Amino acid sequence: AHSGSAGIDNRKVATSTTKRETLARLVWWFVSREAPKGDVMSKTEKRRYLIYAVLLLVVTLKSLWPGRTGTAFAATKQTATVPVLVSGSLTTVSAGEYGPWWLESSVTGVGILLGALLVVWQMRRQHRSALEVQRENARHDLHLRVYYDIAEKVEAASESLSHSGMWAYLIATNLGEYGRQARTLGQLPSPIPQRAMEFSRLDGDAQNKIVDVLLVLEKHEIIAPRLRIFRLVFGVSTARLRDAQSALFSALLLRLPMDMPNGVAHVPLPLPTDAEIEALDALAKAYWERSSDIVAYFSDLIVEAQNILLSELFNNRVPVRRPLDNRHVVISTDPQNAQELFAHFRSLSRHPEAIRPEEWLVTKSK
Repeated sequence: AHSGSAGIDNRKVATSTTKRETLARLVWWFVSREAPKGDVMSKTEKRRYLIYAVLLLVVTLKSLWPGRTGTAFAATKQTATVPVLVSGSLTTVSAGEYGPWWLESSVTGVGILLGALLVVWQMRRQHRSALEVQRENARHDLHLRVYYDIAEKVEAASESLSHSGMWAYLIATNLGEYGRQARTLGQLPSPIPQRAMEFSRLDGDAQNKIVDVLLVLEKHEIIAPRLRIFRLVFGVSTARLRDAQSALFSALLLRLPMDMPNGVAHVPLPLPTDAEIEALDALAKAYWERSSDIVAYFSDLIVEAQNILLSELFNNRVPVRRPLDNRHVVISTDPQNAQELFAHFRSLSRHPEAIRPEEWLVTKSK
């Protein structure tokens, strides 16, 4: 009796082990399905995962089904008996009643299915978190590269414009000193080395560098749309600088020596009077002031680019420029100052009617 009972128990254990192995393979097959790419599941992906879940539930219950037939399916309770040897004869003793035969299998199947779904949900959650981290890192890396691109163009333009502005600032002083030496000595000293064409070359190089800044701002406008106001600022300011350059260059052609094509001699010019030096000085300072304004606007651009592109990465902000002279304009992307800045530079433009606020003002933050 004991050996028969042990054989039955061994077969049950073997059958139970086989079922568990089958379920383990099914669960692994389900959770190892490729997770959909992206944050949001498409309708096709949702339908596919629903089919997977239904199939797993059906196969799980099927594998745990006892396989009984006939009246066993209609029974709600079963009685367990155990063979024992009593007074030399074999008899059976009731071991008690237990619940429906399908209850344990169903609970086990549902538990395995819920565990599998929990694993899949956790995998998808980790997948979305990893995508978010990758996206954030890529955005910060792009912001760094855009900032370095802007800073490189601004540095080159600022250096070139400062050079041409300082050249113009000193030319009237040099001409005045040259005239005083000539009148004091009674003869012409060594020719003044500055030439009008040299100034034209310096100014042309500076304005080309300003165009490079405008192009880089336009190229990255989708990343930092709030910097759009600087394109208007530099466009209007460069036009005003060009006007100052044209007036100063025309005056320099009449006051500075001009080299001959062979490079040996130069055309001497009469000494400028004090009134002519004063008029030239006014033109030179006008050019220098407008070039200095653009250099200051370059500084404002660097400040705003850092605050817009890098403040989240470094958890810090750069304060805006505070000029000692309140007449100097500070460029800011603050929406509260946008209308005032727009009105100011529109009034300085030669074609104010062509400048519309909807094209240049960005009221929404990035």
